[in-house]
Amino acid sequence: MSWKLRLCLLLLAIDTTAITVLDSGLIRDWGQWYGTSVPYRRQTDAFFDGRLALSENPGTIDFDMVWTNGSVQQVWGLGVPLWRFPFEVVARAFGQAAFPDRIALALAIMISAYWILKAVAVPPGIAQISAWGDSVFKKPGAIIAALVVTFFPQALMLCRGPMNVYEEPVLYSYYLSVGLLAAAIYFNRRPTFLAYLVISLIAGAAGFVRPTSLAYGGATMLTIGLCGLSARWSWRHLLIGPILFALGGALLGFTNWVRFGAFGEFGHRLNLTGMDMLLFSRFHAPYVNEPLWPALKELFSALFAVDRFNELGEAYAGDILRWQSPTTRWRHFYESTFDFSHLAMLAGGIAIAAASFRKAMARHVEKLQSPAVVAAIWSTVSFAVLSMFYLNFHCISSRYILDYSPAFAAASLACISRHDELVAFAQPISRHSRILLKFSLVAWLGWWGMELDRCKNYYPASPVWTQEVALQAGERNNAEVVIPSSYIVCDIKDREFQDDLAGIPFNGLGWTEGGRTKSVVMLFVQDPSFIELQIAAAPGMSPSQTQWNSIQAKIGITFLNRQSVVQQGANRVIRFAAEDDRQAFAGTQVAFVSFPLTDGIGEGAIPDEGLSPFFLERVTWRKRQADLNRWTGSGVE
Repeated sequence: MSWKLRLCLLLLAIDTTAITVLDSGLIRDWGQWYGTSVPYRRQTDAFFDGRLALSENPGTIDFDMVWTNGSVQQVWGLGVPLWRFPFEVVARAFGQAAFPDRIALALAIMISAYWILKAVAVPPGIAQISAWGDSVFKKPGAIIAALVVTFFPQALMLCRGPMNVYEEPVLYSYYLSVGLLAAAIYFNRRPTFLAYLVISLIAGAAGFVRPTSLAYGGATMLTIGLCGLSARWSWRHLLIGPILFALGGALLGFTNWVRFGAFGEFGHRLNLTGMDMLLFSRFHAPYVNEPLWPALKELFSALFAVDRFNELGEAYAGDILRWQSPTTRWRHFYESTFDFSHLAMLAGGIAIAAASFRKAMARHVEKLQSPAVVAAIWSTVSFAVLSMFYLNFHCISSRYILDYSPAFAAASLACISRHDELVAFAQPISRHSRILLKFSLVAWLGWWGMELDRCKNYYPASPVWTQEVALQAGERNNAEVVIPSSYIVCDIKDREFQDDLAGIPFNGLGWTEGGRTKSVVMLFVQDPSFIELQIAAAPGMSPSQTQWNSIQAKIGITFLNRQSVVQQGANRVIRFAAEDDRQAFAGTQVAFVSFPLTDGIGEGAIPDEGLSPFFLERVTWRKRQADLNRWTGSGVE
């Protein structure tokens, strides 16, 4: 490929990126090119200090973050901050306080767009601009396929909606994933060992951006492995790719272990989030046991038949999805997902992949030179892996379903490319048939336009900040906090907010004023040897023995065993401890205590609003200290 053609593709990629970021409002005015993803900015700042932790002070924790191993961690992945970090280094070398993160996002989109254009829009054997221009005129399907993937409607919808730390990794994941698809298609055309190694490494590291990106990394690994097989590479060379892919996954697991204490823990069983998510992700998630058929119907509905958008306060409404299961599950749909046209494209991609597999089984093995076959296999595999993950997941949201966008983009690419191949194979072709085939390409553009119009956001777009505002938003009060040796009910009565015990945000969440508890109580404790709860029945309540037995406790991700129950008048003192008495929980830890709700967890139950039948009077976690004499509550000592 000549340098002139490469430059032409680069300029076209820059143009498509500029259209994406300016038309969508990702960048709105000069100087307004900083997003609202404060956790990512705090993470890049931590990199400059040589650490993964955002802070070692629990008083600086924000919503949905994690306190573990004596540090504050964010749960939205290290991939985006790692991408931003080199740009931040350059900015600070030139005396700037920060690099515009929306420009960093635009550069990621541009690189992905360039590889999509290079792999998809330029047919094999084309090296000059003039030849490429002729090919575009004669076979426009290739450039249309490339532009549909680059400007995929769901990706543009993400750009136009709320773009904060929840949605930004989904957008990064989309362009990383379709970039991997483009790399696989280009590798299929020119399989070199160096490219095989690089693609394998990037595919293995995809989970750093978003855990579900590993589905696309795995699909990429499979397709380039098949390409290597069709090129008759030796097994010795082919096995190096999966080893590098596994190394990427192992590095991700190692950072999980350092940050969250377990190889496969991404922080979502530890983050300080809403009451319902605390219950479902830590103790009791009814939907994980949902039978296969109702779960399949609900996943199908979430993909193709969302009846309406819903507010966070309606997360347990029963009329969000067309074939919604009655089982309690957190559901939040605020962006358009997909429709039956995407289902048709997916079916087309599966058919192309199945036909290719049938030919291979019949020993009609030929080089996988068709982009349609590569894209179809990639789409089918990634769709299947994602579906297995989300089928019984305890919660579902439109942003989770948008993780499927690369799979559907690949399916559309496969169908358009197959159409272009049919045109090429049908020579000579009648004039009327040629007009019909060209008209179908126009229909693709029409579909793209209608999808753009259909894709909506319930919430308005996030603001775009200046550098000054972005830096101010990342500042936190680093004042030292002191955790007492116990919490008592008077602490709840005497403080202004319900979830800031000892000056730590969210500390005491679920322990209401007056002592009643919700489904989960969350507390920061210091050097706990056990968790001891002094509990009574709430006024007017008579909890059953089953409800008493249902009370559970955890420290971090570790379940504690019920060690003893002592009756003290109307109160019961329940002590929980680790299975191994020698297991130490050093430093500041987060304890989670689960209580059964008065009405249970069933159809229509809202864990965030329900109260348990219990009154929590005291929580201790070490041997009684003299400072416990500060007790001024009722009914004890």
